[in-house]
Amino acid sequence: MTRAVGAASPWRAAAFVIPCLLLGSSPTKAAAQGIVEFQPRANFATGSQPIAVAIGDLNQDGRPDLAVANAASNSVSVLLGSAVGGFAPRTDVPAGVNPHGVAIADMNGDGEPDLVVVNSIASTVWIIPGTGTGTFGPATQIPTATAPYAVAVADLNGDGKLDLAIPNNAAGTISVMLGDGAAGFSLLDFDTLVRHRAPVVAIVGNNGIWGLEKHPMRALYGYDVVAELRPETRYDQVVAALGGHGELVTDPAEIGPAIDRALASGVPALVNVITDPADVYPRSSALM
Repeated sequence: MTRAVGAASPWRAAAFVIPCLLLGSSPTKAAAQGIVEFQPRANFATGSQPIAVAIGDLNQDGRPDLAVANAASNSVSVLLGSAVGGFAPRTDVPAGVNPHGVAIADMNGDGEPDLVVVNSIASTVWIIPGTGTGTFGPATQIPTATAPYAVAVADLNGDGKLDLAIPNNAAGTISVMLGDGAAGFSLLDFDTLVRHRAPVVAIVGNNGIWGLEKHPMRALYGYDVVAELRPETRYDQVVAALGGHGELVTDPAEIGPAIDRALASGVPALVNVITDPADVYPRSSALM
């Protein structure tokens, strides 16, 4: 029986390091006393220098699977779960340069789990769409601030759409990435951020539409309703008026420099990136 007692125990750390898997044991007297126990570890092969892991049902079979970011081999290893707590041999998915963080979430609203990977050296986040079978399509790459080291996914502003929070190790900041529909709901939160001088940089992908609604309606019905936003809304000017730093970006080559200036501003900042409304989001679910 492997036993972990206290935060300093090496076994507690090992429980979160892949390829080592520690399964919880049955309740015992020791467990009742607050001692965490595990069965003997099982090891599973990954890529080089595994540094982060996420757990989710990647192939929709009701069993948890693993996605492991491999910093040295520039990949994510996908290990599909079995019925007895083991895993099939890995499949490696290309994931940018020096991936340091990984999350599993349905980012494009198609009902299938996707991979979200941050690349520390490349300073990018990759959205890798899943097919629901444990395989993945071509990635979308988005610039971040310098040296992102992790990623968390949640609906940060209550608009029903998932957002990203990315800590930037070299910059000493956290970047929040919202869609332009989300910005319309949450932009005045910058008033609070400015008053508390929170080191937050938000990057808005501003395509002037509700893309996850407009494109499926067009595909299914040949028309869309209530899916338009005001083109090129100046969210950056709103943030500047609240006392933060705002920039408008229309050239992809300027995204990185704009993020650097936002980080250097010393105040909460928003980078308003104009994107193409004709660029269709990948989506396979039916619109009811």
